[in-house]
Amino acid sequence: MTERTHVGTVEDLHASATRMTGLTDFGVDDYTEALSVLLESYDRDEDLTPFGSKISRVFLRGALVARLLSESAWKEHPEHATSRSSGRSSSPDCHARAPLPCTASSRSTRLTRASRCG
Repeated sequence: MTERTHVGTVEDLHASATRMTGLTDFGVDDYTEALSVLLESYDRDEDLTPFGSKISRVFLRGALVARLLSESAWKEHPEHATSRSSGRSSSPDCHARAPLPCTASSRSTRLTRASRCG
């Protein structure tokens, strides 16, 4: 039996995350194209060992599981979309849910998020 040396496809990872959680709503489909490019890059550019392939798959599946759980929680508790500091309602698609520590990179991230989430 040959060990897996590829990470998988978007569909494989979605199916695996769905099996783990029993959830199917991944939210807005604004990530699958980039995920597909990443997976193609793994296949084309990386010479992954079976262990490296497994670890990469676990990390990516974990991100999809987190996305499923987050989407489920937003649906169950839409009131959490209200910002405590301003009382303004923000979209669940806005990923600025918790304050970031102040660093140069977090400042630019906050500016990007602010422009999306207004």
